[in-house]
Amino acid sequence: MPEASSKRRVKRRKPRLVLILSGLLIFLILAGIFWGERVKPLVLQFAEARCKVLLTDMVNQAIADRMSEEGLSGFDVMQFEKDDSGSVVAMQVDTISVNQIKSVISLAVSESLSDTETDGLAFSIPLGNLTGLEWLSGHGPLIRCHVIYEGGLTTDLVNSFSSSGINQTHYQTLISVTASLSVAFPLA
Repeated sequence: MPEASSKRRVKRRKPRLVLILSGLLIFLILAGIFWGERVKPLVLQFAEARCKVLLTDMVNQAIADRMSEEGLSGFDVMQFEKDDSGSVVAMQVDTISVNQIKSVISLAVSESLSDTETDGLAFSIPLGNLTGLEWLSGHGPLIRCHVIYEGGLTTDLVNSFSSSGINQTHYQTLISVTASLSVAFPLA
């Protein structure tokens, strides 16, 4: 008789174990779907915004440092033609200076990004931000994210002219820097 009761216990445990494992599997599948549908896009969106802020500061600092070291300014890219009385009658872009400024800035930004790869450009996202609930935003444990520089960098100088009054033109030189980055975070 003792053998029969032990067989009954074994039979009862198997359905419970199967039920628990099935429930755990369903939970993991639903958690994976929730992560892929809800949490991962929020992390990527937050990471993209944070990367833009970090990189804008880094690019501005690299440009300011290198432009002051080289003694370059926006006027270096323009050649002015004047008439006999000294009035400016035409302006044209000096492509040699433009290419020099672009290469100087590209090298400075690339060096700055490469240096951060060894130092580790990283930031943290509070877990509460990923829930989508305002009252949890900024709270909870931090999820550490790392930015990885992939090596793709393009620099363009954009010149623009706009009217700023009667017989007046506003000239502006902008530097456009595009870098290729990846964000690594847990459970990605």
